[in-house]
Amino acid sequence: MKEINKFTYAHSKYYIVFTTKHNTKCLFTNIDDTTFVEITCELDTTKSIVMCPVVIHPYIPGFIFANIKKESQSVITYISTNNGKDFVPVKVSKPHTKSHDVIALNLPCEIDLQMNFPVPWISVFREKCTGKFPDEIVSIDGGITWSITPFPIYRISVLHQGGIFIGIHPSLKKVMYSFGSRDWYIWDFFYPDENIRVFAHNSYKPSTYLNLIATKSGEPNSVFIYLDFSNILNRKCLDDDYEIWSPLKNEGLCWNGRKIEFLRIKPNTYCFANKTYDVQKIFKLC
Repeated sequence: MKEINKFTYAHSKYYIVFTTKHNTKCLFTNIDDTTFVEITCELDTTKSIVMCPVVIHPYIPGFIFANIKKESQSVITYISTNNGKDFVPVKVSKPHTKSHDVIALNLPCEIDLQMNFPVPWISVFREKCTGKFPDEIVSIDGGITWSITPFPIYRISVLHQGGIFIGIHPSLKKVMYSFGSRDWYIWDFFYPDENIRVFAHNSYKPSTYLNLIATKSGEPNSVFIYLDFSNILNRKCLDDDYEIWSPLKNEGLCWNGRKIEFLRIKPNTYCFANKTYDVQKIFKLC
């Protein structure tokens, strides 16, 4: 071992990324208190102080995202749903097409729960590219399937227990939002030359509101905007507006003898949530 690059403790396990003396990067995990085993030694070796080759899903045990470079291939992102026993390439669907392409995601060394994992079933990362506006890549099933937003979105935020997606179009400076479906709506508040900062409510629960500050170039004053979606959700959610979700839909996720399920709002549902996913986290023996 030459250098430890990342150390994570999650779901009662240790995950260590380190560089070997041959300058390869490996991921190891423990099977008991004293024994560590190799998961992979094909990790991306790119040096960065903010991006790392591995992210452990903070809510779903056994889910690992890894940027891997296999021989004669470019770096692409893989996912394991069984704690590293198998990895499959992450594939992303593009708007208005049926194609699914492999992709490399920017995996941060320090995840931002509010931004990257706002609720257990939603994951958000940026595409690993050098373009001016890297695409935000979104998954609503824990990270198994991914999609690109139909246009560039800056600082996408997830509100209302995962029922609302909202962000800023970086060049048009328009507020774009969706109720968890492919249909997007527009609020036109700003001028193209305004600098917009987004402040998602930093609380344990995703909320229904967002704060924006806009400053026009050359102007000393700023405009503060408070967006509250509870004003347009005119009814409380009923039992039929929720669904039981499991990370692995068909067989379910069994971890340490328990099947993990969550209660979530159905996509494209226009109601005010009165239940929270953490309270309704369900454990069943498996």
